[in-house]
Amino acid sequence: MADKVTISLSTWDRITLTNIVGAGGGNRAMFRQAMKALDLLELSPEEGAEVGLQTLGPNRVVWRDVLKEWKIEFPQERLAFIQMALQAPDAVLPYDRKMKVLLKKLGVETEEA
Repeated sequence: MADKVTISLSTWDRITLTNIVGAGGGNRAMFRQAMKALDLLELSPEEGAEVGLQTLGPNRVVWRDVLKEWKIEFPQERLAFIQMALQAPDAVLPYDRKMKVLLKKLGVETEEA
């Protein structure tokens, strides 16, 4: 098994995953894992400027470059943590086609074929 996996994520993917991982709970070890995952997922100020990211209020952002894809290199343990966060019983996931595509990109199996 490779130590790292590179996955292409859209800006929507990154923002969505940031919100899901950031909303998780747990003990100190879980918070440490979440923070390391967020370090990979959150857009830097430079990346935000590149896509025209604007914050319009609490939990509301917009961006201009909707086609931008980011190559993110995930260590296996970070990817495993993100997969676990997406499958947690209390995870709140948007239910739409984009989310299904994102889950597939991350190797998360869904009940629907």
